[in-house]
Amino acid sequence: MPGGAPLALAPLLVLIEIISYIMTAFVLGVRLAGNIIAGHLLFAILSIALLMAVLFRSIKIIVVSMIPNIIPLLLTAGIMGYFSIPLKPSTLLVFGIALGITVDNAILFLAKYRQELKANQHDMNYAIIKSLRETGLGIFYTSVILFFGFIMFVFSQFGGTKALGLLVSITILVGMVTNLIVLPSLLLTLQKRVMSKSFEEPFFEIFDEEEDYDTEKLQIETYNGKTDTAAVRWVNDCEFILQKLHPKNMKEQKAISMKILFTEKNSYTFEYAFVGSNNKQRGIGTKLE
Repeated sequence: MPGGAPLALAPLLVLIEIISYIMTAFVLGVRLAGNIIAGHLLFAILSIALLMAVLFRSIKIIVVSMIPNIIPLLLTAGIMGYFSIPLKPSTLLVFGIALGITVDNAILFLAKYRQELKANQHDMNYAIIKSLRETGLGIFYTSVILFFGFIMFVFSQFGGTKALGLLVSITILVGMVTNLIVLPSLLLTLQKRVMSKSFEEPFFEIFDEEEDYDTEKLQIETYNGKTDTAAVRWVNDCEFILQKLHPKNMKEQKAISMKILFTEKNSYTFEYAFVGSNNKQRGIGTKLE
């Protein structure tokens, strides 16, 4: 007790000292919680980067793929600042949750893109278009379902849960747009700058149900006593890609995409072109009696 202080103030001084100790502990607890949450977000980013490094084995691809997923987080942080939404444990979780969800779209797209690169003789433009056709609808449906799932939190009576649901929903929608537009645009713009042999060769050999049988020795055509041997990869029930196994010139090295448009009683009409070319032609196949 300070010298000269009235004895009657002793209880008040003791109370002030106790409150001071309690507030110090509270402030330290808040700082610790903030550090843990910030560390959680950093840990999430590093974990995702490590996983993508194992899957794609390319630092450039990791950096390019993270850009479309960081943009939604920055936009969400801007919305929080504009509407004065405070940073607290319930709202800080938005970044970790949203990043984990949106980066799945990037991984799905990149995995398909790598498959198409290998299947289409490294034609990057065609591979991106094909990847968007194959994965775009799935990414859209998944994001919309997750959006409506998290938007339900808005009806909660608890303010933290309400803010969490709203912010995660917004981040998921923005992440869908950036992964379907920004990521393919970056790959098209940079192209060979981000491509590497390590990216094209997967760490895991993924089984493709469309290639569950060996077609390397499949004889597909005999003409004038000569047999051409080629590999066939079916894209779907009506479309396949034809690749010469032993090309004799540069022209024969190009893969050919063939698609059956419609069938009639004894014939079918098909469309064909070199992979990546817009110069498509049509032909008619007739059944020989």
